[in-house]
Amino acid sequence: MYDSIVIGLGPSGVSSAIYLKRFNLNILVIGLDNSSLNQDIYIDNYYGLNHIKGKDLFNQGINQLKELNINIIKEEVIGIDIEENHYVVKTNNNSFLTKTIYLGLGKPRTTKIKGAQALIGKGVSQCAICDGFIYRNKKLAVIGNGSFSESEYQVLLNFTKDITRFNNIDEIKKQDKKLIVIKDNNTYEFDGVFLAEGIMDTSALSKHLGVIENELGYIEVNNQKETNLQGIYSGGDAIGEPFQVVKAVENGMMAAISILNYLKKTK
Repeated sequence: MYDSIVIGLGPSGVSSAIYLKRFNLNILVIGLDNSSLNQDIYIDNYYGLNHIKGKDLFNQGINQLKELNINIIKEEVIGIDIEENHYVVKTNNNSFLTKTIYLGLGKPRTTKIKGAQALIGKGVSQCAICDGFIYRNKKLAVIGNGSFSESEYQVLLNFTKDITRFNNIDEIKKQDKKLIVIKDNNTYEFDGVFLAEGIMDTSALSKHLGVIENELGYIEVNNQKETNLQGIYSGGDAIGEPFQVVKAVENGMMAAISILNYLKKTK
């Protein structure tokens, strides 16, 4: 059982992990090299650093974790289960028990599928656990081809067996009460469509957990960076603007202090 699991390898997650480790807590960091920082950009407004490449700053953060002997698992998180007094973080290969979680997955993504964004909540869903029950014995489509897509598909099988899977599609539109999926000039009709493209991002993970988001899809936290769920914290781009490294680092540090205080109270 870990004291805390940090999800995300960006500046917010790494900062949180560094402080948690220095508090002598038993922690694990899970993430992929997909931080927005790990791109071909330069950082010119961070204290003490001048014109550093984003990729270099990202790698320095990873090296800090390694120097502190922090265990890093480079796997995709596909779900989190809530159990009595702890959480179960599931990846595409493993499951880990933890008392607290820090969500540092960055900004929620918007789908690039034509017509899909406008239909979210109107037949198009991003969360099988949340909405699968609505579509009992209905005809569904799942869009995506990775571990996230497989996880959503397996959840939906509990509600219906009439599921078609697509790696990608061109467009979604609504006609009467049905959704029309268009791919390679072919049309398919469904009662509901579940988007599971790429990997599970901030918005998808928070929806599965029941973490409250604002109208823009960012996670809502209090001044201690705690979500509406006890023991679940977040910061950085996941909680909204400003999208700055300095803000992400501060959020990670504040959350680590809050996690330490929470663990002290719940011993």
